[in-house]
Amino acid sequence: MRRRKALQPEKKSKSLIRGVLWGITKAVSLVVSIGSIFSYVIVLSSRKKQKIQEVKDYVKYQLLNLSSFFKTAESNLNIFKSEFLRIYNSDYQITEEEFWEYYFLDDDGAIRMKPKYFNGVLNSNGVYSEAITSFIGSNQKIDDWDFQRRLMISYKLLQKFGPAWQNNFANVHVSYPENAISVYWPQQPWGLKSQADLPMNELETIKATTQKENPERKPVWSAMYYDETARDWVITYQLPVDFEGKHLINPSHDIYLKEFLNNLISNKISNTYNFVLNQDGYLIAYPGEPTHEQKLMGHISLEKANIPSVTRAYYLIKDAVGFDFTGVKVIENTDDHCYLIVGKIQGPDWWLVTVLPKGLVQNAAKRSAALIGLGGVFALLSTLSLVFYVMHNQVSKPLKLLRNAADAIGKGDYSSATAKAMRLPLGLNNEIGVLAKRFKEMSTRIRNNKQNLEKIVDERTAELEKANLTLRQISSLDGLTQVYNRRSFEIDIEKIFSAAQSTEGVFSILMADIDFFKLYNDSYGHAEGDSALREIAKLIKDSIRGSDRVYRYGGEEFAVVFPNTNLKTAHSVARRILNNIKAERIKHKKSTYNYVTISGGLVEYSRSFQNPQQMIKAADKKLYQAKHSGRNNLVI
Repeated sequence: MRRRKALQPEKKSKSLIRGVLWGITKAVSLVVSIGSIFSYVIVLSSRKKQKIQEVKDYVKYQLLNLSSFFKTAESNLNIFKSEFLRIYNSDYQITEEEFWEYYFLDDDGAIRMKPKYFNGVLNSNGVYSEAITSFIGSNQKIDDWDFQRRLMISYKLLQKFGPAWQNNFANVHVSYPENAISVYWPQQPWGLKSQADLPMNELETIKATTQKENPERKPVWSAMYYDETARDWVITYQLPVDFEGKHLINPSHDIYLKEFLNNLISNKISNTYNFVLNQDGYLIAYPGEPTHEQKLMGHISLEKANIPSVTRAYYLIKDAVGFDFTGVKVIENTDDHCYLIVGKIQGPDWWLVTVLPKGLVQNAAKRSAALIGLGGVFALLSTLSLVFYVMHNQVSKPLKLLRNAADAIGKGDYSSATAKAMRLPLGLNNEIGVLAKRFKEMSTRIRNNKQNLEKIVDERTAELEKANLTLRQISSLDGLTQVYNRRSFEIDIEKIFSAAQSTEGVFSILMADIDFFKLYNDSYGHAEGDSALREIAKLIKDSIRGSDRVYRYGGEEFAVVFPNTNLKTAHSVARRILNNIKAERIKHKKSTYNYVTISGGLVEYSRSFQNPQQMIKAADKKLYQAKHSGRNNLVI
């Protein structure tokens, strides 16, 4: 019996390590689960506040950006108003003969400003004037001296402010309580093309500025409309100007909004979307193409738009904050499971609405909770590994050796961790031995990867520096002609001028302008005009010396800087430029010469110039002299 009992196989004993590990696994799993649930609740609340604040900051930025643009329009017209009233209350005089030097009576009975003030003319006071037209309807008398005086004051101010404001606004108008308007608009000779019997002061836009329709004398924002010619959204801002109870003028801006509205719709925080409403319940902008009615009216009613979520949003905003509110408001929309972040665009008082889905906040909280859960799992595995090594026979010494190697790695000494001098328990035929081998392999890989990474970082740094250099070069070039742009010109001329002042050096500048270029664009189209600009820029660049620089100053005007060059040498190069362009024989049927030519003004630096602007102005004056002496000419 004893023998049979002895022969029976012994029961396999349970592993202590496995038992401990299983107990730790259950305990840590419970803790991780509870922690994940608790963290989800906490993170949900925190993430909600964080995300809403992020969207509020975004809306504030967009409001500031848009409102500043509208505020600029208001500021411009207030400047125009102040300057007009200053001149109006001065001793400025205008005779009837002087008035008719600027205006003429057409065959249909309308009075218009002469075409030369749109095409470009050098006035008797030496100021170059262009892009201005004026129109007085055939039903409007012009024998009132005060009316003539207001027209001439407006012309002077359009001549002064129009070019300065054209970068931000397409045009500047001045309308009158009489049936008349004056316009600065480089792209459109409006006053020369309008119908002779057009009753402008009876149209709704200008009529809204009259004392009868607007007794409070408030600025007027028109309804937005779609300009099919420009393929752009437009809104007009008008400022009534009175003096001693008399309505004098209405300066105004047309503001093109396509780019701004597109930015509002496209430049959004990920997984949100924007739309714009006005306070009367009309949709101004929404993701997607505008409808035909929206193009005609500038907006579309919520009923016709048929977007239920937008309709619900409008009434929620109206009930929650009303029309007269400031700052950015947050409104919960339970029906559509989202938050509405709302701000008012100053000026036309539109509502900018950003829709933040609640799912974004909840998903973020879930991800955070999942990360905590993964962290708990990692902690569990680490704990189990630690218990396993502690309970294993003869573990202290191998762990100490491993710890020494780990310390070396912690200090960044990867070579020591892989060297023979640091003894590792590689000979153990168990898990620790395997771990020691893997540890060494890992250290070797880390060392190699570190070396490779340093090499890659060095390479990427060199590539980045090269890319930054390329970017700086691109930012200094004109996108169309690939010669230096006006910003580069302003930077370079300041440096060269300052150097000349301090060292008594010399340099010259050439201001050049393509002759009859507007007529070229009218005849051949803007695409051919752009092609001609590129070709002219290349011809100038090929004609100058290696030390010279050519810049596109603006439109069809170019500037050339001749460093360390006196007037005689610069004149030789400038003459070569004119001859090479004429010799290229670019066909121009509206030109006096039948080919594209340029005119230029050349100036040499002298101590009489106090700053670069005076020198540029002097060159420009000579350019205008060249223009008026027949073009295809160089004046020095």
